[in-house]
Amino acid sequence: MQTTRREHFINTGGPKGSRRSCESCHNRKVRCDVDSSGIPCNNCHLDARRCVIREPLKRGRKSRLERLARERGPTSGTDAPIVPRADGRRKRSTYDDIEACLSLPRIAPLSQGLDESDDTPSTTDVYVPFYFHKFLKLGDMQHLSPTEIRCLEREYCLQVPSGRVLDEFVRQYFLYVHPCLPLLNEGHFWALYSGSGRDGNCSPTFSLALFQAILFTACRFVSISSIKACGFRDLQSARTTLHRRAELLVEHSLERDSVALAQTSLLLSLQATLVDQSLNSMWLSKAISYAKEAGAQNYYRSTRSDIETIREQKRLWWCCILRDRMIALGVRRDIQISPEDFDLDQGGLTESDLVGEAHSLQVYDSRSRSALSKTIVAHCALAVAITWTMSAAYGASSSSLEDRPTVSQLVSSMVEIERANTELKVWSRRFMSDLVNHGDRDLGCRTLNPSVTFFADMTLIHYYSAKIALCNHQASILQRHQVHLDDHEFRLASLNRDLRNAITSVAGKIKELSNQGLAHNLPITACVLVILIPKGGQYS
Repeated sequence: MQTTRREHFINTGGPKGSRRSCESCHNRKVRCDVDSSGIPCNNCHLDARRCVIREPLKRGRKSRLERLARERGPTSGTDAPIVPRADGRRKRSTYDDIEACLSLPRIAPLSQGLDESDDTPSTTDVYVPFYFHKFLKLGDMQHLSPTEIRCLEREYCLQVPSGRVLDEFVRQYFLYVHPCLPLLNEGHFWALYSGSGRDGNCSPTFSLALFQAILFTACRFVSISSIKACGFRDLQSARTTLHRRAELLVEHSLERDSVALAQTSLLLSLQATLVDQSLNSMWLSKAISYAKEAGAQNYYRSTRSDIETIREQKRLWWCCILRDRMIALGVRRDIQISPEDFDLDQGGLTESDLVGEAHSLQVYDSRSRSALSKTIVAHCALAVAITWTMSAAYGASSSSLEDRPTVSQLVSSMVEIERANTELKVWSRRFMSDLVNHGDRDLGCRTLNPSVTFFADMTLIHYYSAKIALCNHQASILQRHQVHLDDHEFRLASLNRDLRNAITSVAGKIKELSNQGLAHNLPITACVLVILIPKGGQYS
């Protein structure tokens, strides 16, 4: 009987080494059997990846941009938008015949997809060189080859929007991204952006890589007319391309400051694709590494007299923790910052840490800003509270149980679950009431910005989702140790009630946001949070 390729791969014990390898296997540092199995290799076949033979290096190592450009060769693909010359003709560059320097979708020409009646800026009104904005800075480019620089230019890494389009991107960032990941001192940023920030309280420059990452995170909230004015066919191509621009600046060492690199990486972690679903965790890991290089994890031990620098480090580190917990909760992965890595008793961000933003009224009024500050404080406390839930449900111990359950295993698991339950209950007593009030438009909150309701409800959704994850984990433990429990049925019935209540609460919050026209701002993981299922068996 003829075996399938997958069965043959398993029966033969995996790929045998070969003299050549494909790009995917080389980048992942795994053995490639492309010589024996042909294209695609077994790894790419099983992972549904694109298999491209890696050319041998000659006369020194070539850059990623040069190698990929050479592999793709001339194509008739769609060019990236090129700013036209004054006479209406565009000047072609060396890379005009290359569909892409990276194997990702291209952005459409500005002349495509725009109706004549669209009230959008012309091409020359949108993109400008980054140095047009005096507050933006870029690292030394002397280590790059001319080919790399030309490709960066073609990818529009060195250009940014301007005028009303840029204003919309920045405003949407501070409306919808900053409140859940407060990386920046908003007051300092607006001072730089408006040209009045050259004082002793903040740096007079801002990282271009970080700014491109801001544009990436904001693009899902801007109007489609602004998306098209920037030359993108749709939101997906905008997100892909803007993410790539920031990524290329980081990969080519055009940003050297550890804090800026950590901030950029955190924002880039807000992306995951079907091709690489671990992309968010990879960027989070980089962000944590850069933050540690900057000493952010030791902010509370700092002997600096510069309080602003200490606050910047504290913001950065707690944003790493926030992002870590949200990724773990949304895609069911273990946390990367554990209690062994950082003393969680130090406490998260407080309203005093956010005092520098109190007078920044470009986006939110003072009452809304005060309410959002309280939500950020609650969110940081929740990140601490769900630590033990994430460790129990998705940590190493949850996947390394022995074949035969023992009483000692049961006792250890139940102690772990009880600790996680206690932490969630303590958080609920401290913050639930205020968040419910902020999220209820009928309790005197109509004068607040609708985003206050959104972020309060989003925090509650994360809380109830943690409850669901813990219930699922506890159910798998009860099912596994059924023989050791005389009251198994009673425990399971009680657990089912808790689970149903948590699921109903999540669905209810999403329905409320939908009724208020805010549900479209929810992250894609919100759908996953509703359908968290048991890892260890069926409920009965």
